[in-house]
Amino acid sequence: MLSPGGEKHMKKLGIILASFTCMFVLSAFDKHGTLENTKHLTTAIVDYKTMQNDDEYMREKMAELNFSEIEIDVEYQGGKEFEAEIDQDRNEPILAEVEDDLNNVYLRGKEAFDHIFEKAKKLDLTSNSSKQEVIDQVLNAFDLPNDYIKIEVEIDFDDGKKLNVEDRK
Repeated sequence: MLSPGGEKHMKKLGIILASFTCMFVLSAFDKHGTLENTKHLTTAIVDYKTMQNDDEYMREKMAELNFSEIEIDVEYQGGKEFEAEIDQDRNEPILAEVEDDLNNVYLRGKEAFDHIFEKAKKLDLTSNSSKQEVIDQVLNAFDLPNDYIKIEVEIDFDDGKKLNVEDRK
């Protein structure tokens, strides 16, 4: 049971709460009457789903290869470089990146992954491959000139073995 005048206070409280609720809801709209926050939320959800789908796709493609990670760094005269990397850490999304100064190609994500994967699947290397075999296959598969100053190739194979090759001319 409310005290005398309590009903009056409850009505005022109800009006105040309703006013704040209306202000909060209306503040979510932009000047064009669209829900601004909903747009951002929808974009975030779509981006997350796309990232998940891309990661699943990349993991399926990587299962076709005998290695889980690859990093290639080739330096040429005039400061030009070719860098390509697929980094696959456990419980983390796959990261892929291409920085190709020779052809002005700079890619990240799925686009970079596809670019690298199409070339990497031509490689027939093992952890026992010779230094020269690794260099020749990488240059050939990635259509790179052999007049490099320095080349580094790191590959982590599915069997846990690693291959690290470095050469300077």
